[in-house]
Amino acid sequence: MKNALLLWLLCSFPLWAAAQLQDDFSDGDLTDSPAWLGDTDRFQVNGGELQLFHVDPDANNVSTLYLPAPTSLNAETVWECLVRLEFAPSSSNYAQLFLQASEPDLQADQFGYFLRVGGISGADDAIELYRQDGAPGNAVLLLSASAGAVGGDPALARIRVVRSVAGQWDLWADYSGGTDLQLEGSAQDDTYAMGGYFGFVCRYTSTRSEAFFFDDVLVDPLFMDVTPPSLLSAEALDATTVLVQFDEALDAQVATDPTRYELDGGIGAPASVLADADPSKVRLVLGTALANMTEYTLQTDGISDLIGNMGSVQTTSFTFLALEEALPFDVLINEIMADPSPPLLLPEAEYIELYNRSDKAIELEDWTFSDGGTPHAFPPYVLMPDSFLIVCDPEEAAAFSDRGATLGLEGFPALNNAGDDLQLYNAFGELIHRVPYTDQWYRESDKDEGGWSLELINPAAPCGGAENWRASENLGGGTPGRPNSVLASAPDDSGPTLLTIFPDSPTRLTLTFQEALDPLLASDPSQYLIDGGAVEVIAAEQDPSPSNVVTLTLLDSLEAGRIYFLMIDAGLTDCVGNPIGEELVQTFGLPVQPQAGEILINELLYLPQVGGNDYLELYNASERLFNIGDLVIGNIMGSSDSIAPVTVDRLFFPATYLVLTEDPSDVLARYTVLVPEQVLQNDLPVFPDRSGNVTLYTAGPGGEPLVVDAFDYSDELHNPLLDETRGVSLERVDPGSPTQSAANWQSAAAASGYGTPTARNSQYLPYEGGASGAISLPYTTFSPDGDGYRDFLSIDYALDQPGYVATARIYDANGRLVKELASGELLGTEGSFRWEGDRSDGQRARIGIYVAWVEWTNPQLGKVEQTKKACVLARRLD
Repeated sequence: MKNALLLWLLCSFPLWAAAQLQDDFSDGDLTDSPAWLGDTDRFQVNGGELQLFHVDPDANNVSTLYLPAPTSLNAETVWECLVRLEFAPSSSNYAQLFLQASEPDLQADQFGYFLRVGGISGADDAIELYRQDGAPGNAVLLLSASAGAVGGDPALARIRVVRSVAGQWDLWADYSGGTDLQLEGSAQDDTYAMGGYFGFVCRYTSTRSEAFFFDDVLVDPLFMDVTPPSLLSAEALDATTVLVQFDEALDAQVATDPTRYELDGGIGAPASVLADADPSKVRLVLGTALANMTEYTLQTDGISDLIGNMGSVQTTSFTFLALEEALPFDVLINEIMADPSPPLLLPEAEYIELYNRSDKAIELEDWTFSDGGTPHAFPPYVLMPDSFLIVCDPEEAAAFSDRGATLGLEGFPALNNAGDDLQLYNAFGELIHRVPYTDQWYRESDKDEGGWSLELINPAAPCGGAENWRASENLGGGTPGRPNSVLASAPDDSGPTLLTIFPDSPTRLTLTFQEALDPLLASDPSQYLIDGGAVEVIAAEQDPSPSNVVTLTLLDSLEAGRIYFLMIDAGLTDCVGNPIGEELVQTFGLPVQPQAGEILINELLYLPQVGGNDYLELYNASERLFNIGDLVIGNIMGSSDSIAPVTVDRLFFPATYLVLTEDPSDVLARYTVLVPEQVLQNDLPVFPDRSGNVTLYTAGPGGEPLVVDAFDYSDELHNPLLDETRGVSLERVDPGSPTQSAANWQSAAAASGYGTPTARNSQYLPYEGGASGAISLPYTTFSPDGDGYRDFLSIDYALDQPGYVATARIYDANGRLVKELASGELLGTEGSFRWEGDRSDGQRARIGIYVAWVEWTNPQLGKVEQTKKACVLARRLD
């Protein structure tokens, strides 16, 4: 019926529709020029005015009648009308003037604008402009004229409303009914651009059924709508529903015909089309689901508006995004600028960068970010797969806008320079990524003072901790919005490995893995078995920060000094599900207090290369188990002592090496390190360049210091044939010989890279001993070429009693003195002299045959003995 009516109107009033709607009711007719619709039998023309004329209203109910006329509006419009109500309006008795109505039934759902005259109370009744969004109750007040101006009896006003093309509404009124109209107010609203009908609505009780009067209606200008609907957009609401938007209300019968729509990509015509609450929209229900993150083109043909204007073929494109929930590590904190001062080429502002490493489109709305304090929620934002998002304080967002997608987060926390615990949670409170960084993660001392960001090295291995981060290598200081400068892309397809076990107490063990673990499995006590179950694990707790640490609680106490075996189930996985793959077994125990000589100073680099770091290697020469954290390292030679407690708890097993340095990454980069995990970060005392002292001590009985080992080093202990000792470590030759014996130290071999941290020393040569009173050579041919093999001549002695004094010299084959090794030196019962292949003047001795001459005297016994041993100095011929 509605479509037929509209077609009839189009055919009947083409000239009128092209000008204006005007009616002063002087012709006494409601059916012509213009033709009024609706409840025409309840209105009449009386004395040149339109009057509500309801002869027999229901005395017990409030009635509503309406009288519309068709219009078509899409530009600046003026509405005028005289309204006279022969009563004081009330909530049951008032008038409405629809300026722009989308439907001829003025009591139906409308998308347009209307005036309300009265209906508040006698004191405050006013003319009000509303926008109606669908049902009659969905009305939004845009402006209100003078309060009480239409609250009297009668209520009289000549009204003019002007709407501009830009959507500004001006309301004018003369409350005497004359033509001296005054501006009552203005409002801005352009929600609905067009309207199809103007009309009156009278709401009344039986006593007011003949008391509504209207006159001098003008709607100017009117336009004949000859333009078909224009296709504006299409949006996928889900995989099988597409919302299509046109620029005007549609003929629902035509618009819901599925044959008028076609989608590419193998979708075709929709299974059905549903009318939307907004008459300018329809919903396509698809028989074939859309593919995620795929662009589609929609074609429409023959879509009509309310008055029959039919469009031709139109197209629009859209991309379907199926928003998916993120799993842990789908989105990573990928870069951290905690200390932006002094800046390099980046803004002087803190930021983090998020990276979506998944193939999902992820909605960040209501996600939270914090540094351990109050979480701050994200606004709506869709993070696409393989994309970056810079997150910072809102005031700094503009400074990063040219770097990439940027989001200003209200409450963005101040990041601590030395370290912080950054946490990213999804909208359900599930942890997505956590980064407990410290300034040690920069790995470069010149970059931890500011201006450089921390970058994630390998987003494909998100379970890694500190080893997966380092300072940016980009000359600008960081790479916000772009791939990281330190990027590596090797996938993480290997399971976790156990780095250390340490007993915090006789009933608690701390396990540290090289990467984060799956929290459900890591917290399952059945994953861990000690000595085949002899010691029961009753609880396992994963530390959330860092999540590569697990604490086990034991039912029985461990025995001090005893070695235990921990077996970890092969099914234990890292944070992304990679299993260990096979049962892992590692030893541990409850450590005991070290005694003198049980832990030895085994290697010392006190003069590193330029920009390098000192290191100290210790050797457990006992058969007992210690905690390296019980030790203190000191340099107690010189004007002031320098002390550095060992601050890392680590089990020190028999016959193993541990290296302490302030920068493990530097040592790993400069030397061949056999066991990298045995290089520990710890402060060291100040070691002067030419000479100094290393003293290793612990708390003895009563808390008094107990010296475990001590070494007075100097440049004199280096091989005199070396032109440069910078970067060359001093190595202990024999763990069984006295630490303070000069003959027990030698420069590390060139072939070993001038240092052997965590490995057996390149100059290792244990003293074999000999017959009482004998002098012996372990080998007679040596080659001081720095290759680590027989780089010096060792002259060993074993005496029958203490108190001997010795002189040791080297002669060439012609009997000429080449080098004096000792002169009247007091000896112990056993030991050695050493010849480096040098002469007394510091020059290299020539290759050839030499004689080692030793004389030893015991003054108390009156004993004097001598011996000569031939040897060969060899050298590789270049």
